[in-house]
Amino acid sequence: MLALRGRIKAAIRGFFESQGFMEVECGILAASPGNEAHLHAFETEAILPDASHHRLYLHTSPEFAAKKLLAAGKRRFSNSPGVFRNRERGRLHAPEFTMLEWYRAHTRDSGAITAR
Repeated sequence: MLALRGRIKAAIRGFFESQGFMEVECGILAASPGNEAHLHAFETEAILPDASHHRLYLHTSPEFAAKKLLAAGKRRFSNSPGVFRNRERGRLHAPEFTMLEWYRAHTRDSGAITAR
């Protein structure tokens, strides 16, 4: 399964590269858990050099960070990070999974695909 997963990811990466997309890595830590009522983030804490504590969250989606890239002028990019959702349990839901998102500015074919 690991070898198959690696081949699938390589094929996806190759497809997006052939279409002129840049692969990006959006950060996993977020300052806010987001406003989606049905999504629940994992909470963590950063301890700063002065020993103060700062609350952070593992992102439930890279969408917010990706939209910052759009606002900064990036026009074609893909991202396939690990995504974390608390309270996600069951045959079809896992607390950690891989999400593929792609953005192509000024077109209708941007989207997202998720996989466990």
